Amino acid sequence: MSQEPNAWRWKLEGCIVFTVKSMYGKLEKLFLLEEIWTEDEHEVFDERWNSVTPSNVLAFSWKLLSDLIPTRMNLARRNI
Repeated sequence: MSQEPNAWRWKLEGCIVFTVKSMYGKLEKLFLLEEIWTEDEHEVFDERWNSVTPSNVLAFSWKLLSDLIPTRMNLARRNI
């Protein structure tokens, strides 16, 4: 066993520190591999990353585009 203290490390893209950008890039690659995004959706998500829009508005728009807003229909679909 090592005498070094335990530490968390983020290993995406060679970063040691977690960044939202590295995680976003990883998720984007996974979604593109699965081909679940259309060309238009890909453009929308690219534009969102470079946006100066507040994060709460971006989060809401992501939920809206992903059909995750807890509407009566979405809740019924999840048996809630």
